[in-house]
Amino acid sequence: MADRRDPQRSSRSAQDRSIVLLLIGLVLLMPPLGAAFLLDGQLASLPISLLYVFAVWLGLIVGTAMLSGRLWRSIKTTDADDEA
Repeated sequence: MADRRDPQRSSRSAQDRSIVLLLIGLVLLMPPLGAAFLLDGQLASLPISLLYVFAVWLGLIVGTAMLSGRLWRSIKTTDADDEA
């Protein structure tokens, strides 16, 4: 017997992960935590605060790219179950 995950559980898991990614992004870009990186220093002639914002932004893009396939499959699975 093949070990298959419940499609509804997989869909819910992907949605939960996307919400967690959104919350992480919000927390990392909120002023209290972002203010910790408002330093006067520079790295490679770029302000550290600018590098911080773009690093968080890049992390969110990579996280979204990793989740997008799973979310797409869960949507297709949910649509197929609704038609049946």
